[in-house]
Formats: sequence, C-alpha cells, structure tokens
Amino acid sequence: LAFAMLLDALTGANLSTAQAYVADTATPAARAHSFGLLGIAFALGVTVGPTLGGLLSTLGPSVPAFAAGTMALLNLLLMLVALPESLPPERRTQHLPNPFAPLIGPTMAAGIRRLLLMVMLINLAFAGLQSNFPIFSRARFGWDTAANAYFFAFVGLCAVLTQGLLLGLLRRSVSEQWLVLAGAALMAGALPLLGLVSSGWMLYPLAAAVALGSNLCIPSLTSLLIGHGDETMQGRILGMQQIAINLALAAGPLIAGIAYDWAGPTAPYLAGGVFALLALGVGYMQNRRHRPTNPIL
Repeated sequence: LAFAMLLDALTGANLSTAQAYVADTATPAARAHSFGLLGIAFALGVTVGPTLGGLLSTLGPSVPAFAAGTMALLNLLLMLVALPESLPPERRTQHLPNPFAPLIGPTMAAGIRRLLLMVMLINLAFAGLQSNFPIFSRARFGWDTAANAYFFAFVGLCAVLTQGLLLGLLRRSVSEQWLVLAGAALMAGALPLLGLVSSGWMLYPLAAAVALGSNLCIPSLTSLLIGHGDETMQGRILGMQQIAINLALAAGPLIAGIAYDWAGPTAPYLAGGVFALLALGVGYMQNRRHRPTNPIL
C-alpha cells in the first residue's frame, strides 16, 4: 500500500498538466470558464467516484481498485489517440526548465507569491472540512456513512452548479478579482457557522455557501495566476499552484484533527474560517500593492 501511494504521488501531476493544457489552448476571455469546466469534471469525479466505489465493493473488496485501474488505462489510451499536442513546435521548450523558477524569478514581484498563498489558505480551509466532517457529524448528530455520503454528494452538486453555471454567468459582469474575494468572504463567514449549528438540516445551506465560495475562488485564482506569466511559464506556475494545494491537503487534515482533539468539534471550522479570512486579507493587500495595474478589487 505504501509503494502504491508513493507511485500515485510520483505520477500525480495530471491535474496541473490538464490545467496547463487548458491555459495553452483557451483564449484569455474564455480561460476562467474553461477552468470552471475542468473543475466540473473534477467535482463530478469526486461526487460519483465514492458512490461507484461503494457499489462495486459489494462484489468484493478488490473490485473498486481494479475498476479504478481500468479507468486510468482507458484514460491513457484516450489521450494517446484523441488528445493533440497543445503547443505548436515553435512554442515548445527544448530543455528541462527549472521548476522553481516562478519562486525566484522576477515575476514573483508581480504577485504570484501572494496568489499562491491565497490558493494554499483557501485549500487549507476546505481540506479540514473534507477530512473532519464525518467525525463531526457522527459526534454531534449521529450521522452514519450513508448520511455523510448524501451530504458530500450535495456538496459535489453545488460545486458542479457553481462552476458549470454560476461562474460563467457572473464572469460576464464581475471580474475574477471580485470573484476571488467574494468566494473567500463566503467561506470566512460560513465555515465558523458550520461548526456551531444545532440541527443537522442547517449544515446543508451552510455547506452550499462554503462550496459556492471555494468554487468561485479557486478557478478564478488559477486564471489570475496564469495571467501573471507568459506562455513559456504557464505549466511551471500551475505546477507551483499544485504544490501549494498539495501542502494544504497534507496540512489541513492534520490541523483539523489536532484542533478537534484539543479544542472540541467546533474548532476545525473556526480554524477554517480564520484561514479564509487570512486569504481575504492577502487579496486586499494584493489590491493595495498593485492598483491600478493588477487590482484584486
């Protein structure tokens, strides 16, 4: 199992590679919408995957793993046959670039570092919810596995509707900078309330607000990050974004678990609200330092 997880981690850059492909092929006007479509695909997978895995597990404990491996193989074959190269020959890099160039290059002064910090803070806030919620819901409301599955399916549906419908509508009249801060503000307000509710039904509207906030914020942050680099840097910038996300996904459950044990069931959601509020503050500083050339507000 340890070797399998290591192998998965070593080959786990597929999301950032897919984002780089979208950045290469989408026009600037359509970029956020394209990232939203990519987010829909991800949200659908997160929603349908656990349900499918649960159904297949009734046929045997190894069946979901073989099914997942088969899907990955079919995905590989589909890409080999049907997915063209995103860059023409004259735009391709002929050498292995320094993957840490975005951290030390002059573009960092243009705001990449602050945007990456916002990415990490938003994902820290959401990762704690994902990992800790089944423990929280069982302790406070007696929810079983099925009830939690329905809840996460609802969260996934909210993500699909936000990225598939609402994000595209809002971008016609609202800038990506506004969407980032509106999403962070929604999360900062809803996450603490999520930990304070006294009845299970209250979790649904608050979870919808958290899902709405994160799915407005994250695709817009990705689009803003891409706008900070030229065509040769897009893949590297997205790789650094994925590093920030992975750090958050590693640290978020750890922070939420420690907070739950030391300070009680409400603590992880209060901490998530603080992370979202910090992201909001970083966005405000981005606005102050880069107005009017690259405003967040």
